[in-house]
Amino acid sequence: MAEGVTVASCTKAPAGEIFKVTYRITTPTLPLPAGCEALLTAVHVGEGVPWPVLELALRFWQLEGRTGLPWDLAPEGYRAIALGFCLRSSTGIEIEGWWAPDEPRLGSLHVPSGTAVDAALDEVPRLLKAWRGIMKAIRRGRPVGSGVFAGRQECLAALRDAAQALRDQGKRPTQQAVAELLRERGLTAAHDPLETLLYWLRHYSISWRDVAS
Repeated sequence: MAEGVTVASCTKAPAGEIFKVTYRITTPTLPLPAGCEALLTAVHVGEGVPWPVLELALRFWQLEGRTGLPWDLAPEGYRAIALGFCLRSSTGIEIEGWWAPDEPRLGSLHVPSGTAVDAALDEVPRLLKAWRGIMKAIRRGRPVGSGVFAGRQECLAALRDAAQALRDQGKRPTQQAVAELLRERGLTAAHDPLETLLYWLRHYSISWRDVAS
């Protein structure tokens, strides 16, 4: 286990070698506000688990539709995808969300009952600003995870490899087919992988002709 990262909870899916793990992160490289703690939700998927089984697990845990990032911490024989990040203040106020193709997406805000209104109005904006900053840092690949691709060439190589794999199977490498294959390979956990693929094409200025040719 990496320094500053501990397991807070672990739950097995009803079917398949799939586990939802919540990590508590206290590493000093994560810019946490004073008195706050971070909780990251990752799904560990065993080798060979087909997408429909993983999709059922994500739906069971209400994690479907989230764009994930690779997460380094996984037992041997498993891959892991980070699907949620929660920031909790010392007073119990929580902000939770996940990665969208273009920007962090806020999922929920929880304010414990009994919290003074003035205190909540003062603390929530600061906590939300910190949450967004940390999410953007994680999206760039630091400090607790890494982006899906290190750069344009790595992304283009992965897309071309998927397109060629489809041609080898006698299939036409359409954008939808390539996106579905990338999801099966664990490069995205999005419910709509085409949305993620189109984001990569825009972000890295890749033309589809360069991928499919």
